[in-house]
Amino acid sequence: MYNEALWAHATSCDIKRCIDSAEKGFKIWSTKSIISRNQILFKFASMLKCNGKFALADKILKWIKFSNIYETSLLCSQSERLEITKMRQPKGVIILKEKDETILFDRLTQVLIAGNSVIVICDGKDSCSLAQYCDKFSVSDIPSGVINLLSHDNLKTLEASLCATTYDSYAEQFFLKDNPEKTYINLTIPKYIILPIK
Repeated sequence: MYNEALWAHATSCDIKRCIDSAEKGFKIWSTKSIISRNQILFKFASMLKCNGKFALADKILKWIKFSNIYETSLLCSQSERLEITKMRQPKGVIILKEKDETILFDRLTQVLIAGNSVIVICDGKDSCSLAQYCDKFSVSDIPSGVINLLSHDNLKTLEASLCATTYDSYAEQFFLKDNPEKTYINLTIPKYIILPIK
């Protein structure tokens, strides 16, 4: 118990279910266009404003405005025989852990706009939880499994369990202050389409 709130202690079974949920959420979310993802996040930001969470809403709206970076990331080149198109696609499931709620929302929004799903880990003391926003995520039409939450009073235990899976790094390494283009590149992977020229 912390601040008169009970925190669940995620078991290995909970962690597996959470990862499965995040992977399913990723499959749905990553297929949506950036425009569709932005519309959903705009709806969520509007709900936050209605509930007096203006700073958090402004963070989301700021990144929606920057999302043109993501839409213009297509590069084409030609040789005599081939046309090569390089695009970026979402990386997959990203793990977030933040002490500050504003930073958490800042990074969460960037992850979601890029098309990734997320697992937020928290302990209720040294890291933020998204539990109070779960109903707003749902009402905003964010698909199930896109945003996931795991809590434990010992984050080192939780981190060790997640590192034993395929998720061996935290998103904090992906974010570069004042460089949204580089952050976007870090949150995505390149995809090449090669077509013969007739």
